[in-house]
Amino acid sequence: MALPPPVATTPTCRLWLDAERDPASNMAADELLLAAATPADAWLRLYGWTLPACSFGYFQPHTVAPAGRPAVRRLSGGGLVDHAHDLTFSLAVSRAHPLYQLDRFASYRAVNSALLPVAHALGLRAWLADETVAVDDRRLLICFAAPARYDLVTPAGKWCGGAQRRTAHGLLLQGSIALALTPDQPRAAVAGPVAQALAALLAPASQPWTPDAPFLARVAALAASRYATAAWTCKR
Repeated sequence: MALPPPVATTPTCRLWLDAERDPASNMAADELLLAAATPADAWLRLYGWTLPACSFGYFQPHTVAPAGRPAVRRLSGGGLVDHAHDLTFSLAVSRAHPLYQLDRFASYRAVNSALLPVAHALGLRAWLADETVAVDDRRLLICFAAPARYDLVTPAGKWCGGAQRRTAHGLLLQGSIALALTPDQPRAAVAGPVAQALAALLAPASQPWTPDAPFLARVAALAASRYATAAWTCKR
């Protein structure tokens, strides 16, 4: 039985329904949202990719990515994720938020518990995985091939998985929803309920947010200086 989500005390969730961006820019935007999280503002971003790409966890070797496929190292941990046909989301909260106060398993469980009713409403027979699938080397983990504890799974495979990064400032969770498991539902039909469920988890109220030119310039600068560089991608 899923635990109820923590009661959010952050006044507002800033909801960014973003467009498609290149891999480096997607990762840079998520990092900047973590930096922007405050006790007054939590952040939720839903986005896509301009090209089929993979992201892999901060602690994984770059060789886990398929040869010849655009790939980017995430700030969060976890395994390799194929973004060819998924809905990607990120949430960022400050250390004052209840999610930050939970341990990494409980916070992950709270997020996917919030998404479980969405999966059911989309017609999926879904549940939270209660055990981690054994993998000989966790660094080589392929996210959707090996469900972890509290992933959202169905008889056809994993529907939602994610990875976290905790800092002295706050918590970033980057997640991916497999749209292939709901082929009759357009992306927007999945994105709307997902955004509503996660925003309600993060704060009592939500407000649409659109980045201004200075913020997008910071995204571009961080993408170019970190996420698009070989020094970052091949650091392991």
